[in-house]
Amino acid sequence: MKEEYIKEREKNILGRFKFCRRCEEAFSLIEKFKPLRRPDILDVGACDGRMLKSIKDRITLGKAAGLEENGYFISLKNDPDINLVKGSAEKLPFENGSFDIILASSVVEHIKNPDNFFQEAFRVLRKNGVLIVFAAVPFYCSFAVKLKLQKNDHYKNFKLSELEEKLCVYGFETICTARFALPAVASLLKLEMFLEKFFRLLRLNFLMFYQEIVVKK
Repeated sequence: MKEEYIKEREKNILGRFKFCRRCEEAFSLIEKFKPLRRPDILDVGACDGRMLKSIKDRITLGKAAGLEENGYFISLKNDPDINLVKGSAEKLPFENGSFDIILASSVVEHIKNPDNFFQEAFRVLRKNGVLIVFAAVPFYCSFAVKLKLQKNDHYKNFKLSELEEKLCVYGFETICTARFALPAVASLLKLEMFLEKFFRLLRLNFLMFYQEIVVKK
């Protein structure tokens, strides 16, 4: 899946759009919930660090770290200011209270035991630190698999309510939940953002492809 993911992100219109839309949403939430000082950020499932770089280019960060299991992806990193560490989300190789913000974008569905990750995220966050989780809506995932638009490589696709319940068990407090990204729109990002606002006004959020939850330690 190594080369396939990079190829989809770079050359496939829908894949490129989904990645850019997640980058934009991550930037917006980090800008909103970051502390007054330079935030230390961990991107879990960072691939080659491109999403982390897109955030770093727009927000002044303290520490910019990424966790990635795949050594091939790490070898593609091209920003010397980003530290990509090889390891598992179920056992984060960082000390207690190391980060202000943890980002997990389209990651939890790929983790065999996500409860371990939630515990670990709580451990390595500082007091009042924030965890941001993006996950595709289960209906769209199953639909895409049936149409053979994507591989069936998820351990579990979570509903937003399930994520919120699990995170609460491990001590997190929910700040906000939302849906974003329209699955049929793969054109200009600015057009997409406008359409999302319009859909929200019409209370059509349920049609959006991604779900997000932001929680606080």
